[in-house]
Amino acid sequence: MVSLVSLVFLNFPWADMNANNSESADAQAQTSFATTASWKQDFSKSPNGPLDTKIWNFDQGNNNGWGNNELESYTSDPANASIQNGALVINALKNNGSYTSARITTKNKFDFIYGKINVVAQLPTGQGVWPAIWLLPTDTKYTSNTNPNTDWLSNGELDIAEGSSQGDNSFSASAHSINHYGGHNERTGTVTVNSPATTLHTYSLEWTPQSLDFLVDGKVFEHVANSGAGFQDWPYDQRYHLILNLALGGDNGSNLSDGALPAQMKVRLISYYPYVGK
Repeated sequence: MVSLVSLVFLNFPWADMNANNSESADAQAQTSFATTASWKQDFSKSPNGPLDTKIWNFDQGNNNGWGNNELESYTSDPANASIQNGALVINALKNNGSYTSARITTKNKFDFIYGKINVVAQLPTGQGVWPAIWLLPTDTKYTSNTNPNTDWLSNGELDIAEGSSQGDNSFSASAHSINHYGGHNERTGTVTVNSPATTLHTYSLEWTPQSLDFLVDGKVFEHVANSGAGFQDWPYDQRYHLILNLALGGDNGSNLSDGALPAQMKVRLISYYPYVGK
């Protein structure tokens, strides 16, 4: 059964530090996660310039549309990804008929299992513009050997915030696995965020061995419980890494409007709080 919840969030520039987070989210944070971040990227204090390659990897090229018939080619060019005016900025551009953008990862540089991760960001919403904050497994712990086209799902995917690409303010979060993907029993929540392209909001995942909670500005809009049904349902007992990217066009249901370009994804702060149990 598809799990869909729709909420609306108002302007909240620094929700990551706001005392008005929901009581349930606060209670869980107090009992499950460290109160001090063990890994933090505060770009508000970073000088303008290229990204630190000790922390970030660059995925490059079009890679056959990245499995989604996307239009962009990813590059490591500072024109597509750099630190600008206190933010990590990913620029999606059109030059001479070609589309470029950036997809950056922390694979093998910052990997984690369980914990709370907050990403304070401004996310673009133009027609065909497809920003994403998400996690993929660093290792290959499981294999289903059932369908080579979907075997990658044996180890899961966690989408913290994914734009609709419809030109609206709708975002989704998902917990994908072999049993929950491609319209089959999807575990996806949707949320409408006020002024996401111009106002900073905090997009979060709270991940424990028992559950996943996806939040915007401290408010849970999707909850997924571990049913104990095996890796086909819950492969989230292994290391994952962070991915930030800004895709264009593709299979997310919207044709790209060149009028939406250039588009910018701006990340001000990323903080990770380890899981400490209850």
